[in-house]
Amino acid sequence: MLQFRWMFGLLVALASIVSPASAQDAEIKADDTVVVTADKARFMLGSTVLAEIPKDTELKVIKVLNNWVGVVYKVNNEDKGGWIHRRYVKLATAPAESKPAPMPEPKKEEPKPETKPEPKKEEPKPEPKPEPKKEEPKP
Repeated sequence: MLQFRWMFGLLVALASIVSPASAQDAEIKADDTVVVTADKARFMLGSTVLAEIPKDTELKVIKVLNNWVGVVYKVNNEDKGGWIHRRYVKLATAPAESKPAPMPEPKKEEPKPETKPEPKKEEPKPEPKPEPKKEEPKP
């Protein structure tokens, strides 16, 4: 029984090491911003190391392929495309470029049907009432 527990513990430990990337890493996709988590992460093109990217560097993701994240990084003042292993990066909590929040679009009012103004009707003027004749007293 002791041997079974030991083997079970070993399997659990191995599963945690070999398990696929964490849920956060699985969400990395093109146009995301990632942050380097390793002290120095190798920036690769094929088997060539183009540079070592320092920790906390933010990178724009171009493509994700299995465990590799395609990014652009400046090497010798020139933008280079290459790959960094996903275990050395995580999604950035804030975008690399701070952009103001977009303004909400104003509500569009539905157009009111056009109505032609009705011509003003002239009110008939009241006819002047003839003044009653005053009778003059007779002498």
